[in-house]
Amino acid sequence: YYFAVSAYNGASSPCSNEVQAAASPSGTVSLIWNGVSDSTVSAYDVHYGKQSPEQHADCSYSDVLRVPVSS
Repeated sequence: YYFAVSAYNGASSPCSNEVQAAASPSGTVSLIWNGVSDSTVSAYDVHYGKQSPEQHADCSYSDVLRVPVSS
């Protein structure tokens, strides 16, 4: 799978650099990223898919999961 993260504050920002990861036999993957210091960010969108869009900052993966910012 390929993964990229974007900050969300009502609209998604450009994606981070892409990361490729192999899923474990249990089917889980752990991702860690540095958050942005923007108080308007309410969540991060984790974009993922089996194929890469192969363009820097492109978020056109097959799936997305929105992760709320914890306070």
